[in-house]
Amino acid sequence: MAIIDETTRFDADSIENPVVGIAATVGTHDSGMHHHRKHQLLFAASGCMSISLDGAKCILPPTRAAWIPAGVEHYAKMSHVVAYRSLYFDSELCVDVPDMVTVFSVNPLLRALIERMAFWEWEKPQSEQVNMTALFLKN
Repeated sequence: MAIIDETTRFDADSIENPVVGIAATVGTHDSGMHHHRKHQLLFAASGCMSISLDGAKCILPPTRAAWIPAGVEHYAKMSHVVAYRSLYFDSELCVDVPDMVTVFSVNPLLRALIERMAFWEWEKPQSEQVNMTALFLKN
């Protein structure tokens, strides 16, 4: 399952796949300050969310994404409807990815990859994740 709602209990660290995606359409939501053992990419396909990363607060519109390394305290708040997307990566996959909080522009290819990966079933075989994950990490 990749589509969640406010009643879904979700813990990315409890899912064994090296890449885990989630997709949700949420209204008012506050994730509360938390962290993960996995790296996270946070993106809003539509709508905006407020985020706090490493003590800095910013707005994340649909043209930007945030890379949140494992262990970094953060939160996301939404006060209007947001098409929320999040991807979680095991650390072993991300050896060439900077280990620092980064907010960056999302180009059309990256947007398409995020959208596709966010809807992956959590039990998707790793063999079916390899090529798209490699393309994502090179982007």
